[in-house]
Amino acid sequence: MLLLFCISWGADTGGYFIGIMFGKHKLCEKLSPKKTIEGSLAGAISSILLALLLGNDIGLQIWQSFCLGLIITVFAQLGDLVESMMKRDAGAKDASDILPGHGGFLDRADSYIFTVAATYCYFYYFVSSYPYMYYSYKTTS
Repeated sequence: MLLLFCISWGADTGGYFIGIMFGKHKLCEKLSPKKTIEGSLAGAISSILLALLLGNDIGLQIWQSFCLGLIITVFAQLGDLVESMMKRDAGAKDASDILPGHGGFLDRADSYIFTVAATYCYFYYFVSSYPYMYYSYKTTS
């Protein structure tokens, strides 16, 4: 779970800063007017780099870490856009006033709506069933 949160935070952070500095092309202006294609790509790159770095620590192979970063960034951005769509549908700028200036609690957690399920499925079907998976936490008898 910590890996999932770190990679999602990395995607949000990388996308935010690069989008603010270099973002020129809108990603989906109707749903989220401040999101840019440049920010989305930067979020994807930072997510994949973090997955490669952190995946090694838990014993994932490079291709598994790369796929994990790609899956998390796609589903995190999808969750963010779906939450923005729900807000626009409801005519609300922020989801709540719990976290002022951040769009509400749902804006902080929207990336996890889909990433938790996608990451679970990825680990269940592709990592735990992979026959030559090396786990860094070997048990001794």
